Amino acid sequence: MDLAERHGCLVDVHCDETDDPQSRFLEVLAEEARVRGMGAQVTASHTCAMGSYDNAYCSKLFRLLKASGINFISCPTESIHLQGRFDSWPKRRGVTRVAELDRAGINVCFAQDSIQDPWYPLGNGNIMRILDARAAYLPYAGIRRFAALPRSDYREQRPHPVPRRQLRHCRRTPGEPADPRCARRL
Repeated sequence: MDLAERHGCLVDVHCDETDDPQSRFLEVLAEEARVRGMGAQVTASHTCAMGSYDNAYCSKLFRLLKASGINFISCPTESIHLQGRFDSWPKRRGVTRVAELDRAGINVCFAQDSIQDPWYPLGNGNIMRILDARAAYLPYAGIRRFAALPRSDYREQRPHPVPRRQLRHCRRTPGEPADPRCARRL
């Protein structure tokens, strides 16, 4: 956070990517972002532990998340594949509380960060497959909202738009190489 603050960079933390309900790094990240006024620059990815938190703690946490202004990315295919694998039945699905984040007005997106690797061997980056997995395996009260979105919004991978300043230099056409400027402050 110190480096990102000093150099004006975006922050993406793979945070609490575990089904352990005692993992509380998200709270630390949100408080750091709130205190520094960096919420719009900070994204917490995965946050699977949130799916295992008790509701009382989550209620307290959501107030901090809202105050911090941080963004979230859920990777449902990886979470379903990895989390809960040591549970007996019933098994946890290991996905963050997408519906609750959305209802609280917190920016939450969908993505896939594992492309044919050990964490999700079937990953291919197709956002439609990711949304399908989310809808099929993890009922979401607002899923009709996604069905009503134009296809271009699906490709944005999020029900809420990302701040424009974060995308300005990141538009790419298929086959075009990635732009390292996307990792810097935009």
